[in-house]
Amino acid sequence: MNGMPKGHRPAWLAVGLALVLAGAGRADYLESFKAGIRAKNFHQWPQLVSAMRQAIAQQPQATGENVPIYSNYVVQYLPHYFLGLGLFRQGEWLEAAKAFQEAQAQGTVRGLYRGRMEFFQEVCSRHLEGTRQMPLPVPPARANPVRPNPPPPVQKPIEVVRDALDKAEHEGRDWLKRGANLVRDLKAKGRTDPDLLAVAESRLQTADFQLDGCRREGDLEGVERARDNAHAAYEILDELVKGR
Repeated sequence: MNGMPKGHRPAWLAVGLALVLAGAGRADYLESFKAGIRAKNFHQWPQLVSAMRQAIAQQPQATGENVPIYSNYVVQYLPHYFLGLGLFRQGEWLEAAKAFQEAQAQGTVRGLYRGRMEFFQEVCSRHLEGTRQMPLPVPPARANPVRPNPPPPVQKPIEVVRDALDKAEHEGRDWLKRGANLVRDLKAKGRTDPDLLAVAESRLQTADFQLDGCRREGDLEGVERARDNAHAAYEILDELVKGR
């Protein structure tokens, strides 16, 4: 037809088809991820696990991109972390540990997510020690693709750094206080998961020590990490109080 050899596709058609397929693949993994997050919000752990496994099959790399779940609610694309969360909530300690290890190896879990993940990893290790089933060694973080060297960081004025340190320390102290109150409430009510509570107390104590040391040294990153750890411990204790 139109003088075109039979079976021959113009280059623009092949490129267009590739783009359509790529877009469909992206839509597939994002839809799976969205379904998993919605299941998480209703504490439907088996559905969360199933949806995250589908997303991983379609896009195994945690891109960290912000995925809109609802109109004003976005969640970073961290499928291995959320897979681990779903497995953890079902008491599948070894499989959860493996999922968290993969999330850690990809190197995209940061901030509060990282604090929560490390908390869950400690609880998994305690359970696995009790059953003599140790998780695999944590693999090193994978190197990112080679990129041009970034420009040197801009030195912030000392006043700005001091203000950031004060703010992060204040927030960290608040989370520590609130977390300690929850620990006392849980012990008084006798509603405790012994392993989870032990890890929470340990991480709160460590965060307290880190806040002191890093603040004295002017280590803003260290203070923010300690704040995130205290915040993560508080959130998980709060979920325990509410029976989630």
